[in-house]
Amino acid sequence: MKRILITLTALTLAAVLSPSSHAQEKVPASILYGILPNGELKWYGHNAALSGGGLERAGSWAVNSMKTIGIGWSEFKQVFSGGDGVVYGVLPSGELKWYRNTGYATARGYNDAGGWDPRSGKTIGIGWNSFKQIFSTGKGVIYGVQPNGELKWYRNTGYLTGAGYNDAGGWDSRSGKTIGIGWSEFEQIFSSVKGIIYGVEANGDLKWYRNTGYMTGAGYNDAGGWDPRSGKTVGIGWGELEHLTATSNGVIYGVGANGDLKWYRNTGYLTGAGYNDAGGWDAKSGKTVGVGWNSFQDLFGF
Repeated sequence: MKRILITLTALTLAAVLSPSSHAQEKVPASILYGILPNGELKWYGHNAALSGGGLERAGSWAVNSMKTIGIGWSEFKQVFSGGDGVVYGVLPSGELKWYRNTGYATARGYNDAGGWDPRSGKTIGIGWNSFKQIFSTGKGVIYGVQPNGELKWYRNTGYLTGAGYNDAGGWDSRSGKTIGIGWSEFEQIFSSVKGIIYGVEANGDLKWYRNTGYMTGAGYNDAGGWDPRSGKTVGIGWGELEHLTATSNGVIYGVGANGDLKWYRNTGYLTGAGYNDAGGWDAKSGKTVGVGWNSFQDLFGF
């Protein structure tokens, strides 16, 4: 099995985590994985993800944060979360590899019993190196942006078991459908749950989209494929951040040039409410909740 590494940041957890809190450890509101240049996969649990708690309060981060749960992850061209502990990796050859960190909620990894599904590392697709960017909204739904700007839709119906292109029912038969155009203009694209997609333009504008037909592949040529408010600007100045990733409930993380891990919560994430709308963003958005995160070559969350 290929080993994975998840990291939160090089933050000094000793200052914010109490060793005695281990017994009361609960499933974190957000889970982040970070890949170091040496291939280690680091795990972090942000207990205070809904409130933006960070370095100032003990317990904001799970006690197991910074644990190495895998190795060898630097070989991938792209790595992204599929939800429910599922991780996908694209090799330079174009092979799409499937992994499931069955212990993702509690930081169990490659040295722990039951940390990874034994089928992890299976090839479930080929030709995935043609995409400029790849991301997932969970439940096996994967999007790929081609160099010409076409947005392709796929659904790995076997995402919980590793069923793929050589397995009956591994992929939805509509997979590969074009559901949008013009997506190559974005510098970064990342997704949340329920078909919510964010794109950062070269000028730093943060655009909001909702693919209401995300479970069926309905797109720009289909009635109801996209929320009519899609394409709305919900933020500005986002070009300063790297490794943008979203978890659930509108929570977004980004890494500044100095390594600060910034926290945001788009409270209007389901409707496209943004910076010009009352209640579009949590007032604490932009808060630093970690430091040293520029050590990662990739970052993604659940």
